[in-house]
Amino acid sequence: MLRSLADRVDGMGPVADLPDGCLVDLVLDAVAVSGRVDALVAVAVGGFDAKTVWRGDGAKSCGGWLGARSELSVARAAGITSSGRDLRACPQLEAAWLGGVIGTAKARLLLDARQAWPDRFRDDEADLIAKIAPLTVAQAAKVTGLWAQLAAAARDADAAEQAGSDPDDQPEADPAASNRLHLSQTLDGRWALDGDLDAVTGTETNNLLDAWIDTQFTTGTYRPDDGLTRSQRRAHALAALLALSTQPGQTVHGDPRPSVAIHIDAATLTGTPVTDLNDLATRMCHLDDGTPISIRTAQRLCCTARITEMLVRISRDGTIETLGITDVLRDANRRQRRALRNRDRGCTFPGCTAPPHHCDAHHLTEWHHGGPTLLSNLVLLCRYHHHQVHEGGWRLWRSIRTGQLHLTKPDGTPVPIPTPGHLINPGHLINPDATASTEPPPPRPSPMRFETRHEQHQRDHQRQQRQRRDGDPPGPGPSG
Repeated sequence: MLRSLADRVDGMGPVADLPDGCLVDLVLDAVAVSGRVDALVAVAVGGFDAKTVWRGDGAKSCGGWLGARSELSVARAAGITSSGRDLRACPQLEAAWLGGVIGTAKARLLLDARQAWPDRFRDDEADLIAKIAPLTVAQAAKVTGLWAQLAAAARDADAAEQAGSDPDDQPEADPAASNRLHLSQTLDGRWALDGDLDAVTGTETNNLLDAWIDTQFTTGTYRPDDGLTRSQRRAHALAALLALSTQPGQTVHGDPRPSVAIHIDAATLTGTPVTDLNDLATRMCHLDDGTPISIRTAQRLCCTARITEMLVRISRDGTIETLGITDVLRDANRRQRRALRNRDRGCTFPGCTAPPHHCDAHHLTEWHHGGPTLLSNLVLLCRYHHHQVHEGGWRLWRSIRTGQLHLTKPDGTPVPIPTPGHLINPGHLINPDATASTEPPPPRPSPMRFETRHEQHQRDHQRQQRQRRDGDPPGPGPSG
């Protein structure tokens, strides 16, 4: 391929003089050859590194030797060395990359995914290569990201099983717990602001700032030719929002700007297990920019959301076809919020003193599982305790028999919870003489997970029974 491409380049003359068809072929062939050359370089460097030939020149590392002897930067040489070292443990990936089945970008996606989950990657290597080969790089990135997310879920489930606990009741780490914001005054009296936010909080903050800026353009305060940079406008927005609390977000088109946009499919939202990688490609649970989030986080954000339901069909190559769209208002309205403030007087979690305006209206029975947006199914929870109930493993529910609220810890221990309706003190102090209810909580929906081997055999058995009943020839045996 290299010789053929070189001969074409030598005799073709200026590129601008080539016919369009020849130019298309040249571009595609050059890109294909480039990917295979990248694979050859990685494999060759990996073998060179394994034999430690570079030590003979007194080099400290293969990457350092390559950076000194070639036109590559030291950082790029180190990256190629690392890829070559990893390829020695991935024979199928090496063959697919060398053979042009996948290109450099997809190979690096797979190598990056392998870094965190080498054992799981060894089992799924062939399936992943076959899955992403016909996809675009963006679609392949989505598949490898979901695969890594499911690998983490499988690890947590195995750890919970070894500990003898239910993997579905294991709390998730709160990403907001590691958020940081630094504000310090410099020598000349100015202030430096720096921070590190989780994906959801960062998206909310970013969209609130953009909503305020959009409002200033709508009112004529800002103009495209006013000379202000984006960072200057965002600084103005932050100061204004801190001074005026929150502003109703409006886009330049007058539509509400979402605080956080979530994309999630119905099967994932309802906990239907993933059967294989083909099924995995039809799943989604991520923010608008593609950042993956857990299902429990999505369920928490949906408690106080304005939902736009889109009926879509997702093909196995990741193509999305929109079939219909409708708006569904599922958050508490103004009258319900007023009633909740009067009834709950703040966060209903025992001992919490958060006032009503710092609380979300939480659906005790989740909306997508049939929980209505009615006062009997709503309680006020602050942002921290809202996370604890959805992702932290705590269970809060209302008894159908008595109408009382019940609370259990992540380990299932019941916690006494006071009766709401205090005239003052929204802290909902616990009565030390009260006893917690022993009524069992309702079942919790399972997070996204791969179908277990037992479920695979059960599904295959049911399919074979249907085939015998309908007179169809039997299909393949149980899944491996």
